[in-house]
Amino acid sequence: MAIFRFLSIIHPTKNNRYGSFARCINYITDKEKTLGGRYNDSLNCTLDNALKDMIETKEFYGKTSDNKRDRLAYHCELSWSSEEKISYEDALQITKEFCETYLPGYEAVLATHTDKAHTHVHIIFNSVNQQTGLKYQCPDGEVSKIIGPLVDSICKKHGFMTLFESSGVKWEEVEEERKKKKRKKPISQTSSSGKTHRRNNYYNDKKTEFKNSDMVAADFDEAIIETKSIQEFYDYIQNIGYKITRRGFSKKRNEEYFAVSGRGLSKAIRNYSLGSEYSIQNIEKRIEMKNKPLPIIPIEVNVRYIIPFMYWRKSKRQLTDFEKRQFYRLYKSGIKPKDYYPNYQEIKKALKKIQDISNQIDLIKDNNLTDSDAIEGYYNSIVDEVNIIKEEKKQLYVNRKPYKHMLDTYNKLKKNEDKYYQYVSGATIYKKEYDEYIKCKDTLKKLGFSENDVMKFQETLKYKLKDINKRLKESQNKLSLISDIKDSYYIEDPEYSQDKFNKIPTSYDSNKNALEKSRENKER
Repeated sequence: MAIFRFLSIIHPTKNNRYGSFARCINYITDKEKTLGGRYNDSLNCTLDNALKDMIETKEFYGKTSDNKRDRLAYHCELSWSSEEKISYEDALQITKEFCETYLPGYEAVLATHTDKAHTHVHIIFNSVNQQTGLKYQCPDGEVSKIIGPLVDSICKKHGFMTLFESSGVKWEEVEEERKKKKRKKPISQTSSSGKTHRRNNYYNDKKTEFKNSDMVAADFDEAIIETKSIQEFYDYIQNIGYKITRRGFSKKRNEEYFAVSGRGLSKAIRNYSLGSEYSIQNIEKRIEMKNKPLPIIPIEVNVRYIIPFMYWRKSKRQLTDFEKRQFYRLYKSGIKPKDYYPNYQEIKKALKKIQDISNQIDLIKDNNLTDSDAIEGYYNSIVDEVNIIKEEKKQLYVNRKPYKHMLDTYNKLKKNEDKYYQYVSGATIYKKEYDEYIKCKDTLKKLGFSENDVMKFQETLKYKLKDINKRLKESQNKLSLISDIKDSYYIEDPEYSQDKFNKIPTSYDSNKNALEKSRENKER
């Protein structure tokens, strides 16, 4: 039997839009997890350039929103139990057939992992369909009604048991269990001081059986943050609904204790039952430590003891080995560590500037840009080149418009192709999709196009657009470099007058010249 599940939806990251997308693809195709990449495969794209192909599809259809909630791709998995004897080749073949049937037109990367006891295949597919330009939708009941039966049919075809035959579990039950395991958002609560805290509530995160101790511990943590003494701590927990029912001394534990009730508790809970960090002595220490100044570190301190200083740093990420050594050196020399915060953004900008300068030098050398006239001439030629390529791209979209009806019909046909064959095999619930498939096929026939013709036409459009975008990017990079060179030359050369500078053609003139040249080339 095979189990299908969605693992995650990939969204844009803050600094790099496709950063998480790239990391996810790199993770599933890791050679250590796939026996050197032996069990990696792709669908509707090349394996080595999968990310690039998917991005180009998004750009072609204009699906490149910068919204952080934008769905870039989906990460899912087909897995088999460790008891089921299935080879890696069979698992990959079943997954590929599933993707070809369920995800027609979507670009996907497949990777069979061999580092676990159970065989499982990861799938990452583009949210935008390569053929239709539409985004993937997964309505409620999709797993139990569509995906599950399809997985069972493919497994049965290859000689493996279905989910119900193997375990007696139905796909409806699997989907219901998946919904139960979805996390809830943490509850926002406002303290007496007006600050909003997000309770670290285990029950909201895991949606498991209620445990009183976790709730009380979370409230005690909140009280420790908001108070300055043990007496204020007692007052705070009473204000939020608890009642201190008992105070005493435990001979067994040799320490004082208190018990609380209320706030929905069925019985009183003693503080030490929550753990050693909630003893009266440790609560007082935790309250005292909040405002305690940084300790003075002895010069002889070992490098490995530098890690505790992370607590007082602005960033809570783990220190690198280099940063640990730097911290130790700064402490030894008497420099405060908090004064050492390397600005990685500035370093990154500086490196980019160095690279740009290097590219400018290469451009000047390759094109013999020795004076202002040569710079102006080259700048004008690049402006014309950019405008001609943009016009070519625009014309490609114009040429596509008359075939829109044909392409839409073909995409509808491909969308319903799988359900058409399922209806032919006996699945009568797909009668509507069957009729739609037949209708689309008749429409294509009337238009005088075969499926193969339309497919070749789409591929031609895609490759043309890919070539245009590549040339446009190269020309725009050159334009950026020559613009910087021209500006620098004007500033540094006093003989480079403003009148000369103003003679550089405007964008209107450049566009006009580019269009005239484009028309002349077409007439030829």
